[in-house]
Amino acid sequence: MALRLHLLFCVCFFSATLSFAGLQLESKVVGTWKYDTKSIRVELSAESKAKFKKEPKKAQAAINQMKGQMATLIAPMTVMFNKDSSFLVFRGTQMEGLKGRWSIKGRSIRVVMDNAAQKVPELTLSSDGKRIQTAYRQASFGVGRVDLVKK
Repeated sequence: MALRLHLLFCVCFFSATLSFAGLQLESKVVGTWKYDTKSIRVELSAESKAKFKKEPKKAQAAINQMKGQMATLIAPMTVMFNKDSSFLVFRGTQMEGLKGRWSIKGRSIRVVMDNAAQKVPELTLSSDGKRIQTAYRQASFGVGRVDLVKK
């Protein structure tokens, strides 16, 4: 009987600890974030690497072009993660029309857009909670990565 009570206590304590940890991570996400354009990284897909294999200068030019396009697009944008699990995307002071719901499991942030056709990047909260690492995948080109930082 004592062993069962001990096990029950351990399970309850473990569950409460996980819930508390989830709430701690959630509180780190809540707020307004901006893109850190200096953190932009582009990784070519295997298909793109094969295409540019004999032309490394063209590959670097394509990467630089993609970085420039990403920087221009995202520099004025902010993302607001709200306590009620909603989020909004702004360009300057104007709402972009991009909104939806978010949740966190571990350090992975799941986003569901109100417009189901809208592509969603992969979002991961950094281990210190100070950055959200994003990854935008484009099968024919590769992956664009950029971090969000609290505004």
